[in-house]
Amino acid sequence: MCKMHTLVDFFLVSNKKFLKEVKLHNKNLTFSFIMIVVCQRLNGYLYSMNLFKKILFLLCVCLLANCTKYVEKTSTTTNPTGTVSTNPGSSGTSGSGPIIVTYTSTSPCAPSNEVFTFNCSGIGVPAGAIFEWYFGDGVAGSGATVTHAYQDGGYKKVLVKVKTSSQQDIGEVTINVKTYGQLVTPIASFSYQLKNQVGMQRTYEFQSNSSIANGSLSYKWDFGDGGTNTDNKTTHTYQQKTTDQTFTVKLTAFSDAGCGDTKSIDILVPAAYNITGGFTVSQTSPCLPSKEVFTFTGPTTNVPSGAIYKWDFGDGVAGSILGNPVTKSYAYNNSYSVTLVIYYNGEEIYHVIQPIKSYGLDATPSASFSVQNISNTSTTATYNFNNSSQVAGGFSNTQWDWDFNDGNTKSGAYPNVDNTFNRGTTDKTYTIKMTVKANSGCSATATNTVVIPKQ
Repeated sequence: MCKMHTLVDFFLVSNKKFLKEVKLHNKNLTFSFIMIVVCQRLNGYLYSMNLFKKILFLLCVCLLANCTKYVEKTSTTTNPTGTVSTNPGSSGTSGSGPIIVTYTSTSPCAPSNEVFTFNCSGIGVPAGAIFEWYFGDGVAGSGATVTHAYQDGGYKKVLVKVKTSSQQDIGEVTINVKTYGQLVTPIASFSYQLKNQVGMQRTYEFQSNSSIANGSLSYKWDFGDGGTNTDNKTTHTYQQKTTDQTFTVKLTAFSDAGCGDTKSIDILVPAAYNITGGFTVSQTSPCLPSKEVFTFTGPTTNVPSGAIYKWDFGDGVAGSILGNPVTKSYAYNNSYSVTLVIYYNGEEIYHVIQPIKSYGLDATPSASFSVQNISNTSTTATYNFNNSSQVAGGFSNTQWDWDFNDGNTKSGAYPNVDNTFNRGTTDKTYTIKMTVKANSGCSATATNTVVIPKQ
């Protein structure tokens, strides 16, 4: 009875040189060459057989041809596309034939590591066969079933050579596998900060701080309100309401191996209120006998009950004043920027800055003048009136109004004036009045008397 492995050994020993010169592919012409050579070498043996043995012999020859086919197939895998957060691993086969290679791999995504398991079997593999594996990365192995972990990703060509126990070549199979390598799971992380607030809209800036040991990253943001983004750094604007809102922001970082990791942070978007307009300002006169006092009144429309008004009057005085309305007196003549911030539940809900002009506490001049007789005639007497008024606070006196009480007056920039009085039959006393005006708008009046002697 014909034993297949005995015929295979006989054929390989007898035709070793021929097989090296002609690579045996899965084609009918190659099988014909094999059968011709076998028949030529065993011609005498064939004629000595009876009919039954001849039939068995021919069947063995046909099996021999199939056992020595050279098979080269490309694997088909089921690798993920990267649209999911985990890669389940892959599997594949070299296809049908007398020598078949199959493989599976574990997931490359943490907590797993990518490890390939290769197996060689088939009807063309005799008992006691020897297997030589070459994994395409410079590493080799042996055995019908082997495992291998690739350190880097890419397409690898895996070759297995099958030999008899006496080191005679039987065949070889090449299969292509897609690898992802090790340490290909990202660690998702991000930070955020408030970028600006306009009206009822609050805009945040988000920055991915995700990392990965091997491979590249892609991103998917979910801002918790239906908004998404795929950039490494991005902004998102939330529409505020009159109540606090909490949004769970999620960043999923994907590696090119299809592995993913998600980081979530809850963001509190505080309530906002549609407060418009600025504050109103009223002030009393800075001129004596009054005193300049400002009254500041903040807006109240759409301001929630319990809100806190905080004022900064811009004069460098330490601390702020709370309340609404509030009063303030400035010591010095200057322009100031007044800031109002309204807080509610510890959050700023309104902010406005307005300029104001203060004249300070020294806006009124102190009026005075001197009197001197400078000439006389038999019918007249002439006197000089010289202003000696002062004004503080950085102001200056700009106008003088003189009333000489004899029907004569003089107004304008005349700090020094003369007036001639007519002499009568008796001495006469005149009360002279001078009103000085400063550029603060305040004025003061001083009086003095002169006695005009009779003729």
